[in-house]
Amino acid sequence: MRSFLTVALGLTSAVTAYPGMRNTVRDIRARATEDDSLDSKELIGDLLTVPAGGLTPIGKAIKEIITADGDPESNDIYDPRKVPSKGTPKCQADTCCIWHHIANDMEKKFRGKSGRCTALARGAVRLGFHDCGAWSKTTGPGGCDGSILLSGIEMGRGENRGLEEIAQQTQIWYDNYKGYGITMADLIQMGANVATVVCPLGPRIRSYVGRVDSRRAAPGDLLPPVTGSADFLIKMFQNKTIEPHGLTALIGAHTTSQQRFVEPSRALDPQDSTPGVWDVLFYKQTLSNAPARVFKFASDVVLSKDSRIKKEFEEFAGPGGQEHWNEVCGPPQTVENAPGSRTNPVYSGLRTRVHPAQPARCEQHQPTGRVHQGAAAGDPRQQLPGQGPGPGRQVGADQGEDQAVRRDARVGRLGIGLHGSDCQSSQGSEAL
Repeated sequence: MRSFLTVALGLTSAVTAYPGMRNTVRDIRARATEDDSLDSKELIGDLLTVPAGGLTPIGKAIKEIITADGDPESNDIYDPRKVPSKGTPKCQADTCCIWHHIANDMEKKFRGKSGRCTALARGAVRLGFHDCGAWSKTTGPGGCDGSILLSGIEMGRGENRGLEEIAQQTQIWYDNYKGYGITMADLIQMGANVATVVCPLGPRIRSYVGRVDSRRAAPGDLLPPVTGSADFLIKMFQNKTIEPHGLTALIGAHTTSQQRFVEPSRALDPQDSTPGVWDVLFYKQTLSNAPARVFKFASDVVLSKDSRIKKEFEEFAGPGGQEHWNEVCGPPQTVENAPGSRTNPVYSGLRTRVHPAQPARCEQHQPTGRVHQGAAAGDPRQQLPGQGPGPGRQVGADQGEDQAVRRDARVGRLGIGLHGSDCQSSQGSEAL
């Protein structure tokens, strides 16, 4: 897959991750020679029309990520002791600075006492997708423009139920930081990316800022229904430039989701048995018998069986699935984060410097290479306590983390050091 889902991480460093990893890398490389018609590398906006020589450094970086020539992750570090205070000239001169402070505030809400990500973190991932996902190649407005919170209309739609708490928290952050020149559109996407890296095993996806806000409501009916057929869902995402392999990677975000409204009698039941961890157990449990407390979306089940999805889905569920998923889920997230007509000059590159440090490993494994190894996907110590359907787990006091998840936590504690530095700023007057 020398395309949208091609391996983006440095495979040399990954070879040392664990015994047998060299064979996994060989398998992943072998996949690069397969038919790439199911991969997503369609360009939009300025990235499609501006000649290569006319691209800004940030435009070039985004293009390379989408076409699988660039690395969607970064381990760049920023000494938190050297971050200027908010409102100082030094902070104003550094694009990363204010976002470092924002990410710090976000992490406090997104990391629970057990070290796992909280309900607010899970909501932030969903909010980011719902703002971006309400867009298609044929409908015009919408996309990552903040309109989900600014329009006064979108949050009233049934598809956005359950986002009220994270919407309220995001509005608080916006009110606190709008005086520093941020946009709601950027804030929503930064929240989704910070939440992802706060979740144990989550990849440190590069972040870019520079989106322009819109109060115009995005068109309706552009988000995937849980009752959709495989054909319907695949066509919907193709109209967002996401092909089947990219879709397979994106729905893996259900690894941290907990349904509330599809089946109200089972509110807060998760889509795999480790909703506080960004792992690939979702793929395995969707394909097989899962604990009774796991609620499978009908759309995930039908997609897992579709011939265009099935092979990739099984690879994520199999040996080396965590590494493979982390490597390929970055480009689809990049494309979902940047729909619009003028992409090239828009962004300032934060890369991942302002993101929180990667969460601590699970107790029974050591961190390895660029991917932190957690408990094995099927480890019973990561299963949900209790069996059988019911009213769902109760939300605990530490920023909404479930009490059951806290009791069953196997993730170590970690300090809250943040990263960032040497931010690049794109030049140009146009905006997304």
